[in-house]
Amino acid sequence: MVSDHRAMRPSWQCASCGGPWPCHSAQLRLWAEFDGALVSLALYLTGAFVDACQDLRYESAGVLHHRFLGWIRSLKGE
Repeated sequence: MVSDHRAMRPSWQCASCGGPWPCHSAQLRLWAEFDGALVSLALYLTGAFVDACQDLRYESAGVLHHRFLGWIRSLKGE
């Protein structure tokens, strides 16, 4: 269940492992939860990305984009 590895706001750290969210476990669980529906997953994570940009103002948008969305293609195998 993704809730085991949910984001804690405003730090965007994983509530379970303490790593930056989405941690690897959250990524795998989100991919499974969205059943490989790439567009739906990307839309969900885009909402989280926008929220994180507001909460983590000190972090560059490029770093956050990579963190929230950059991993999707690697799971897809592209």
